[in-house]
This record gives sequence, C-alpha cells and structure tokens, in this order.
Amino acid sequence: MVWLTEQDLRKQIRGSVLAQIIEQDASLLHEAELATLAEIESYLRQRFDVAQIWATTAEQRNGLLVMYAVDILLYHLHSRINPNQIPEIRVKRYDDALEWLKAVSKATLSPALPLLDNNNDTTSKFTLGSQPRRRL
Repeated sequence: MVWLTEQDLRKQIRGSVLAQIIEQDASLLHEAELATLAEIESYLRQRFDVAQIWATTAEQRNGLLVMYAVDILLYHLHSRINPNQIPEIRVKRYDDALEWLKAVSKATLSPALPLLDNNNDTTSKFTLGSQPRRRL
C-alpha cells in the first residue's frame, strides 16, 4: 500500500471480504489505491501541497482524508466486480467523499492540510495591457 494502511481498510471492511473482492491479488489493491490518490489529488492540488500530504504517515495523516480515501478505494474495488451491483453503502459513502472534496476544492471547507507555498510563484494570474491608442 502506498499511503493507506491495512488497518485503515479494516475499519470499514473485513479482511476476508477484501481478499475476496481483490481475488487475493495485491496488485489490484495497489493499482486501485494509486487511482484513488490521483482522484483525490485532482481536487486538492490547487490549494494544498499534495506531495507533503502523501508524505505523512500514521497519526500525522488527516483522519477525515484517510476515511474518504478508503471510501473511494472501496467504491472502485466494488465497481470492478459489477458496476451495476455496487452495495448502496459504498455508493453513498463515495458520493459523500466527492461532495467533501468538491467543498474543499472550492474553499467552502478548510481541512487541516498543508497549504501550497505560493511565495515562489512567479506567474501572475492577471494580465495587464491596453488597446493601441487610436488617433482621430
């Protein structure tokens, strides 16, 4: 596992059920976790230092982000079996995770995550200029 731990997963799914879902192939779990982190990163990278977020370990990690990462991961694992028969709880928790990520990306919510350091940003978001002077 890259950022999540087996303990994180065990809080929401039994080990035997997870083993059955991934067909005891750890590479499926690894690939699903990478996709999950990329999905989360797409919402966070505009405001937060995602490299620093993924570098945190154990108790340093934001508990809410860990929970939502597990929700997204389990949704994707269930969807690979049969997209039309994903358990309702997984769909609900996935939708809740996406709502939270959208609120965070719009700055409606502000979790305790490391912010980007924009002091070194030399690009401007504004372009100044004018039209050529017209002579009548």
